[in-house]
Amino acid sequence: MARPKIICVAGRTCAGKDTLTSRAILNANIELSEGKYDYPFKQVVSYTTRPKRESEKDGREHFFVTEDEYYEIRDDHIITETTIGDYHYWTTTDQLMDDINNGIILVYIIDPIGITNLLSGIVTHRLGNDFSEEDIYTIYITADPEERLTRFINRQYKGIVSSKAIKEFKTRSMNENDQFDDFETCHLDEIDLLINTTKKENFVINHTIMTSALINLYKKDISGD
Repeated sequence: MARPKIICVAGRTCAGKDTLTSRAILNANIELSEGKYDYPFKQVVSYTTRPKRESEKDGREHFFVTEDEYYEIRDDHIITETTIGDYHYWTTTDQLMDDINNGIILVYIIDPIGITNLLSGIVTHRLGNDFSEEDIYTIYITADPEERLTRFINRQYKGIVSSKAIKEFKTRSMNENDQFDDFETCHLDEIDLLINTTKKENFVINHTIMTSALINLYKKDISGD
């Protein structure tokens, strides 16, 4: 496999994909840049109509826009789009192509439908005639439901267990279950790297695995492997 142009990372709510991805990108960039600022990896920031959480910053986790703005720009060369609950998430072609053309490897936290569309070629033509599924590397992150619930309560409710917290987690899980269940049944064997984050004591190991994967993928063109 040659050096990919997009690394797709997927996982259910609170599987640990955001934490692992951000830290792996940071460490891989530091190691590969050799003290310079020409970092080879960049995380894709998608648009969403979801309200911004207290800990989030516009342009870091997402670009937060209104429902009216969504309908104004939704047809502006959208490459992937999904709806979770009442909220829309999407990315435009221009967002990806500017960085790809500059040789940056994009790391994209995406849902299974987005991965399937990219791998099937349904939308890849929008990224240019020379772009194919061979330019995509996939990472799938899993964790047991009980551990994901604990993380959700810690993140959203500061560790305070309540019926409201449990109900919200179950609602989020139900909203995503169909596409994740189908993906795990039909496409899990197509994933390039599978990481299970259930055991907290394995975090350092999982982080090392993902960081090493990014570094090795970057070196593909250099080594010729």
